[in-house]
Amino acid sequence: MSRRLRVGEKVVFVRDKYATNPEPNAKNIIASRNGEGYFYHIVKYWRIIEIQDESVVVRTRHGRTRQLRANDPRLRRAYWWETLVYASRFPACESNEEMIKLNRSISAQ
Repeated sequence: MSRRLRVGEKVVFVRDKYATNPEPNAKNIIASRNGEGYFYHIVKYWRIIEIQDESVVVRTRHGRTRQLRANDPRLRRAYWWETLVYASRFPACESNEEMIKLNRSISAQ
């Protein structure tokens, strides 16, 4: 893994979607050939809750968990300004266990 991700870190994931009506927060909207649908990107703001061998487990802001490859090119650390501007879009640490994991990963460096 070329980049070192940590538990508790805020990450951004860009998801590709196709629909007949793009969502309001869609980016890079491209109409399909016949104009029946649209290809677009949705930016997801998540927090890492667990790191495994070649994957990371993230929490969405609605409390769901997703498992992603750690080297997925669509996954990246959140820029410092994203953590300020979009702070409400990132999920909070919900339990004391997550805070303990976060503190341990920070102190281990």
